[in-house]
Amino acid sequence: MENIVRSEFVIGPTMNDISTLIATNVQGSPSILSAVPQLSPEEALKKEVDDLIEQGEYTQALSRALGGSNLPNLLRVLPRLKIEILSDLSQPVLLSLVQQLAFELSVDEHLKTKMEWLEQSVLYLETSSDVVAFHGAEILNIVSQNLCSAIAHMDQSTPDRRGESRALKSRMKLMLHVIQNLLADIRS
Repeated sequence: MENIVRSEFVIGPTMNDISTLIATNVQGSPSILSAVPQLSPEEALKKEVDDLIEQGEYTQALSRALGGSNLPNLLRVLPRLKIEILSDLSQPVLLSLVQQLAFELSVDEHLKTKMEWLEQSVLYLETSSDVVAFHGAEILNIVSQNLCSAIAHMDQSTPDRRGESRALKSRMKLMLHVIQNLLADIRS
């Protein structure tokens, strides 16, 4: 019996050996585990979201990206998803998506992606939902303010960017009307 234990130990460490290594590492002594690279929370979330996308778990991937409250990571994920998944999202997830997408609407390389997803997400919000009824007004008021600021910023843009901004500005104005209608439904 002793030979079997020894051969197992040679092949790989037992749970007791691993526990000893962890305890040794926690006490500050060097161990094998200190050589294993650890992912930062942001990198771990990125990897988790990427794995979910590879597995075809798109709604879960989007939910996890939103849960990280990391707009750059969310913007990295959105182009890899089909916008049709919005119909499968819960109202809290949709509201969170709207909130995060509207956080920063300055003209940047992601504005078209933000607007495309924001426009569609707002259309899926149900004012009869308890979550939207309770939190929606506050979030949609902020979205409305951010849209107004973005439109004002576009009005002040340089002449070479005005043509490019005109279509986007029209989309933002239309979005403002949709949001005002949602706010009216929530308040009634």
